[in-house]
Amino acid sequence: MKDFEAMKNRVYTHFVHALIDCKKPVIVLVNGHTIGIGVTSLGLVDAAYASDKATFITPFSKIGICAEGCSTYTFPRIMGYSKATELLSFNAKITAQQALEWGLISGVYPSADFEEKARAKVNEIAQLPLKSLMYSKELVRGRDRDFLHKLNEQEADKLDVCFKAILKSLSS
Repeated sequence: MKDFEAMKNRVYTHFVHALIDCKKPVIVLVNGHTIGIGVTSLGLVDAAYASDKATFITPFSKIGICAEGCSTYTFPRIMGYSKATELLSFNAKITAQQALEWGLISGVYPSADFEEKARAKVNEIAQLPLKSLMYSKELVRGRDRDFLHKLNEQEADKLDVCFKAILKSLSS
């Protein structure tokens, strides 16, 4: 239990804080099955492109933990309360097409030429004026930064409670 206390989600919270604070655009490419924080962190990135074979699942309640990655705020804003609950609480597994329709990702490419298409898209974005992208990102996301940092800590605190309960049940 002491090791658990010492760790206290530091890697997790630092990762999420880094996404919140990144001033440059963050683009994610998904070419396979995405689970947990790989899914929830998509609410903090600027664009995500997936292979048509990609899937997305957050099986938190199956394993007795709660949502994280600021998804308790970003997901309802992105896809609405009902779909966010399906994904975050009810263990729904969605396809890349559903993720696109729900607003979680920006585009879907055929798996046969995913690398080529995704690389072309990233190169296209990389050619845009960086300062312009950074100013736009700050205007779109900047007002939520402090709130997201606080939410990240709240979610981490709830995860601590869940993890302690899991550890307690394993030791009894």
